[in-house]
Amino acid sequence: MVLFRSTVRDSAARQLEDRVYVLSRSGKNSNFVVVESNGKFGLIDAGSANFSKDFELDKTFLKALGIKRFEWVFLSHLDGDHTNYIDENIPDLQGERNAWVLNQYEIGRVILKDQGRSYGVNVKNTYLNLVSTLNSKGIPHGFEESFRLGDFAFQVYNQDPPSENELNIYKKQMASGQSITIDQNLESLGLVAEKDGYKMYFAGDVILWDEVKTSKEVGAVDVLLVGHHGNVDGYSQEGLSYLQPEVAIVSGSQEELNRKVTYQDETFIVKNRLFRYLGSSDVYISGIDGTTTVDFTRTEKGIQVFTNQRISNIVHGDNQDAASSQE
Repeated sequence: MVLFRSTVRDSAARQLEDRVYVLSRSGKNSNFVVVESNGKFGLIDAGSANFSKDFELDKTFLKALGIKRFEWVFLSHLDGDHTNYIDENIPDLQGERNAWVLNQYEIGRVILKDQGRSYGVNVKNTYLNLVSTLNSKGIPHGFEESFRLGDFAFQVYNQDPPSENELNIYKKQMASGQSITIDQNLESLGLVAEKDGYKMYFAGDVILWDEVKTSKEVGAVDVLLVGHHGNVDGYSQEGLSYLQPEVAIVSGSQEELNRKVTYQDETFIVKNRLFRYLGSSDVYISGIDGTTTVDFTRTEKGIQVFTNQRISNIVHGDNQDAASSQE
């Protein structure tokens, strides 16, 4: 088995690739995921908490893939670290504004939840500003419960509005003066990509009761892109027990994974939960490991999750023998 392999191949060799790329994030709370299938590309979220550290790396990576058009951009929710490459009104943590993906690539359509009547003023205004920008550029937009890209089928989860319990917790946090702003995250969608029975779940920033409820609805998956970048409310033990992932990917930093609220003990740290459930060898952290690729191309031999440093193989049942001969 090849232990080291390149994340990006030459364009001729990639024409029939079915891959998901979770791009390396230098800062915490960033999400930028490229999907490739049959020479076409989609984008799941498009944001960075720190333009100056991620901007050039992201541009270089997309150039290496030869991307000129995204068939669609799926936005899980409207927090800036998921949308500020698309929304010209949202700055990064340093106050920079650079909606470069929107301005430099042809975009077929933007898939997002209608939040024009959202309970949160910030959510509603962000949504209306984004829609105005898309309309001015003539980019189609709207919600789709399911859609495709080449060989991949996608299904959206957690479409319901925030529950009363979630709203009450949010209101208590705001009333207590806590700096945690979770209004956008209460609207976050989850997304599952499937090919030939192999599944990857993109958990967005789904939090609180929605995290467990949605995990139960999604069921067992092969790869989990951990919710909320590995933050303290990103994934519970109960949620993991429903999803049963073989591999977990965190689009954040070591700092984020080590965070805990002062009243919580060590079991509440997401890294500890993931390592205990999966083992450290099958947890990839994009802020440490670099861009992480999930390769669905040759599913008759399973799928692979890899960086330039290491690789994890996932094989279902009867494919075990075929996988043993995999290069």
